[in-house]
Amino acid sequence: MLVTPDGRRLLVTEDAAGEDAHSPGAAGLEVFRIDGAHLTSEHFLPLPGAPEGIALVPGANTLAFGLGDSMGLLDPKAVLNGGSKPAIIPFAAGAGPNYLTASKDGRFLFATIEYGGDGQAAIISLAPAASRSGPASAAIRAVISVPQAATGLTLSPDGSRLYVVSEVAADKAQLSGSGLSVLGRSDCHQANSGPQRNGVLFTFDVDALLRLSAHASTMPSDFASARLGQSAAGCSPVRLAISGDGRRLYVTARGQNQVLVFDTGKLETDPEHALLNAFASGGMSPVGIQLTGHDRRLVVANSNRFGAGPGDIAVLDAASGKVLARYTAGRFPRNVATAPNGEAFVSDFGSNDVEALVPPSD
Repeated sequence: MLVTPDGRRLLVTEDAAGEDAHSPGAAGLEVFRIDGAHLTSEHFLPLPGAPEGIALVPGANTLAFGLGDSMGLLDPKAVLNGGSKPAIIPFAAGAGPNYLTASKDGRFLFATIEYGGDGQAAIISLAPAASRSGPASAAIRAVISVPQAATGLTLSPDGSRLYVVSEVAADKAQLSGSGLSVLGRSDCHQANSGPQRNGVLFTFDVDALLRLSAHASTMPSDFASARLGQSAAGCSPVRLAISGDGRRLYVTARGQNQVLVFDTGKLETDPEHALLNAFASGGMSPVGIQLTGHDRRLVVANSNRFGAGPGDIAVLDAASGKVLARYTAGRFPRNVATAPNGEAFVSDFGSNDVEALVPPSD
């Protein structure tokens, strides 16, 4: 889910749905017009597979999204005008990208592959479109090992760092911050699973990743040399948001109902003291997170994924963690997108809804 740069449209990938204009059970991309705090459905574009994360590539006239076993590319202008046929890049069965982010120069995509191998991220190279009206072409450039279950990623504002979270650390992984009880855990649970280890926050040097990925012989494990840090990140870290100045990184720790706040500089220079704060998410099983209000507010989708009933949306003070507002949501509120004017949108994965809200200013 994303808001177009002009703040006038919301694009939502749907793995099933369909009311009125589209057929029941169809998967696709829906375009909503944003009218203040109201959404109006304009178009629905059927897509193959199970659409997931979506990213707009700067300067490349390309919209990229995960499809379960593949990745799709679309011309965003054609999408907004009502239709376009996607170009499909195949991945291994069940190992397509889940969430994506684009490099600042628009030449690369980075993607998490939650179910690929034992946890992976991918570097995807983009080439200019053959015509002005089509999207870029793409190819898988390299795969990075990030055990286990990589679920979220973000780039620093200057594009020099890639941050990736994985839900469960490998048994023998040496992690910074493990001595802090809020980060280093051995009592994490996924629904009814037995106790597991804490997850991991990885910091990668983007230039080093791209240099390594230029060689076809580079193996997934070889990218460890581009890793600038790996920190314990509490129970089931799943999504990230970064401040506009790149100094603070917010991580939802779904398994302990908290938001973790890291100093990005210290993740590299003093990782044992990189944790700035840890505060309650305002609900159960937080997943999606975004900053708004000039980085003063956090909008958190508390999914209540493993409980009965709906989840909720909490608006937190980004510095103190104080709950400023809470809103009842549908079932499994999952991802958050924000508009330039401060509005926020939350997709309800379990009830096929989108919530629109204006976070409080104080």
